[in-house]
Amino acid sequence: QNLLNLKSLKYDLENGGEVVGHLKIFYNNDKIIASIAKLKEKDLSDFNTQAKTISQKVNDLLFEQILFFSISGLLIAVVIAMLLITFVNTPLKKLQTGLDSFFLFLQGKQDHTKKIELNSSDEFGQMANSLNENIAVSARLHEELNSLYADLEKKVELRTKELAEINQEMQDSIEYASTIQRSFVKDPAVIKKSFDDSFVIWQPRDKVGGDLYIYEECEKGVLFGVVDCTGHSVPGGFMTMLAGSIIKKLSTEYFSNPAKILSELNIAIKYQLNQDKDNALSDDGLDIGLCFISGDKVRFAGAKLDLVYFKDGELNIVKSNKQSIGYKRSKEDYEYTNHELHLESDQSFYLYSDGITDQTGGDKNFPLGNKKFKKLLADIQDKNMDEQRELILDNLINYQAQNDRRDDITVVGFKIKKG
Repeated sequence: QNLLNLKSLKYDLENGGEVVGHLKIFYNNDKIIASIAKLKEKDLSDFNTQAKTISQKVNDLLFEQILFFSISGLLIAVVIAMLLITFVNTPLKKLQTGLDSFFLFLQGKQDHTKKIELNSSDEFGQMANSLNENIAVSARLHEELNSLYADLEKKVELRTKELAEINQEMQDSIEYASTIQRSFVKDPAVIKKSFDDSFVIWQPRDKVGGDLYIYEECEKGVLFGVVDCTGHSVPGGFMTMLAGSIIKKLSTEYFSNPAKILSELNIAIKYQLNQDKDNALSDDGLDIGLCFISGDKVRFAGAKLDLVYFKDGELNIVKSNKQSIGYKRSKEDYEYTNHELHLESDQSFYLYSDGITDQTGGDKNFPLGNKKFKKLLADIQDKNMDEQRELILDNLINYQAQNDRRDDITVVGFKIKKG
């Protein structure tokens, strides 16, 4: 009955090819499978244990190798660093110290240079020798340059002193020339005595100027005018002295004839400056407006400088001749024209150089111009001459603002009352 629950295997028994019997083996399959499973579990456990052992040994070996290579690399780095310090860093520091010393010497922060002490035959030693040679040459050149600079500084100081003395002499001369020029023109207070009212604005751009106002008086009457010569400063000053002297001389003969004075002045200026010849070295001259005043009569002649007057508040202009005085192009035989004015009421008269109308300023930095200046004169006709002078100067200063003065400025005004 028990055998029925088992599995069996049947084998034939043979002898010489003849079946002589049978063998039947009975076995418990479940027990065999269970035994095999136990064997597998045991073998797997043994395998895992062995694998863990092998893995631990491999890890231990790997750590030892890593530690070995790390220590070896660190030792190599230390050796390399020591070699760099010995064979590279130290020579570089010595080179740097030597160059720093040289630069301090060039900057004047020390009075000597230090030799680069590097006794080796390698590239650094060769570099040190080359630098030492160059530093020595440069140091010699620097000392020679310092010596030359010191000599030059002494010469410059001496020359500056000489130039300062020359400049002071020139300034003194210009100042004296200014004094002479100022003494050449009449005091405005003296001029006031000849008119019912008058003013004078005379402002050379520099200490000496190329503008001049003329005032002469005798029993016949008064000569009053404005002269605007070529240039300004010292050259203009020379021209005013020449022109003023000639006018003074001519006025003794042609006092009441402004046109004749201008014609003779033209000839004299051309002659005095040799500008009546083709090979003349200069080409200088002047514009002028000149009035002869006697009683209630005004006689005017002008060379490119008009006479402006107001009658009953109305603007009037007496045109001048269009030829300037004394230039190469000015004709010697040119005849200037007298204009006669007879007073019918109180009138104001004005003569001015182009310095005031050419002055730049305003919002657009344009010249003031004749139109604006004549409007200003028209707007102040209800003022006396002293007040007019101040208003003209205030207007000029405000218009000019931060601009430089461009030219000499001269404006004269006078009033004559009827009867």
